[in-house]
Amino acid sequence: MNEENLYHVDENDVEIGKVLKSEIRKNKLLSRSSIVLVFNPKGEILVHKRAETKDLFPDYYDMFIGGGVTYGESYDEAAIRETKEEIGAAKVQLVFLFKYKYDQGDNKSFFQVYKSVYSGAINFQKEEIESGEFVSIEELQKMIKEEKFCTDSVEMFEKYLKEYYGKSNKDSTATWLWRA
Repeated sequence: MNEENLYHVDENDVEIGKVLKSEIRKNKLLSRSSIVLVFNPKGEILVHKRAETKDLFPDYYDMFIGGGVTYGESYDEAAIRETKEEIGAAKVQLVFLFKYKYDQGDNKSFFQVYKSVYSGAINFQKEEIESGEFVSIEELQKMIKEEKFCTDSVEMFEKYLKEYYGKSNKDSTATWLWRA
């Protein structure tokens, strides 16, 4: 499989050029990513364990599906592609939530964050995801305290909870899930 080219961007998410994914990581360059919170119709969130071969956060838990925006595609196109690749969801409707700049350590990216409600079959891409399941907000909050989670995802999930529901991660009310 050929290595993908990603967007190298500046501090304002303006394109500088295309760069191999390995160069983005090696040189800690700012890039673009699209991620999706996947809910089932009961309001549970898909949480998965990342494959141990991942270059960032191997063997960590995550509540977002997604990845780098391949050079030549939009944030929206990347979100749709990643959702199809990682969980086998061929038809998803995305709701744009917010854009977030994360700049910590080896992971420097502008994230465009979406949510989707999905009721179809889940087929995990084994190169990306070891296992996963839908969990309630309460279960996810407990997992975040007890397991290793991707730090960027936890930060963006906190923003999601705070901005869309006026709640902190300590609030376990699930009735507000559908306001956004």
